[in-house]
Amino acid sequence: MPNGANGPTGGFDFTGQMRWLCDDIARRHPAMRHIDMSRVAIRFSWIRKANSRYRLLGNLTPLRFSGGREWTVRNGRRWRVEPIYDITGREMLYLLTFYLPRFFDRTFREKLTLIFHELWHISPDFDGDVRRFAGRCYVHGPSRKSFNREAARMANQWLALRPPLPLYLFLYCNFQQLVDQYGTVYGTRIPNPKLVPEDEPLRPRLTIPPTTLWPTGALAAAGHSSEPHAGQPGESKGATG
Repeated sequence: MPNGANGPTGGFDFTGQMRWLCDDIARRHPAMRHIDMSRVAIRFSWIRKANSRYRLLGNLTPLRFSGGREWTVRNGRRWRVEPIYDITGREMLYLLTFYLPRFFDRTFREKLTLIFHELWHISPDFDGDVRRFAGRCYVHGPSRKSFNREAARMANQWLALRPPLPLYLFLYCNFQQLVDQYGTVYGTRIPNPKLVPEDEPLRPRLTIPPTTLWPTGALAAAGHSSEPHAGQPGESKGATG
């Protein structure tokens, strides 16, 4: 397991490791070079029900509307997405979420393909909107299977570029193996951004917090079941997965 996975707590920093991996993908793979990972927030959510084969494993939430607009009109009123900032004050354009421990139930290839799948949803213009296809099924195009095949193809291309093994070695593990080796798995948790009226003041700034330690035993005891918040608040539901 890479040294980068060891945080100050001595546990496994899942979101830190995932950012390291996604940073490399965005730099190394030609089709992903439009992505600026410094404006993509990464979080994890704990899901109690980890044994379902078809439940959501991860998703990308765009923080802008169609064409990168900061607002939309509904019932004659303008609405915006509650912004997310990093600790330097930079506003995020996307929120990338992984659901644990469910994410680790899959094979290495399935996990890597899922990461490419979610990153491929990011608009080529990197404007906070999703990649949009022509027609009614604008999120995945005419075939979700074709979208998944493209994600798998890009994952194979990235591996062929010989990225450092420590970047992705953790994807070979299941959740229990990480716990056995590190004692705990932790990372960044960010509240779901809300859709708010443009003419109303925002609540206190939604700032990405420091990574949060979740002792392994406490995870199950806490019973966290933060159900998936798929797609853009109020608009691009299903722009993921």
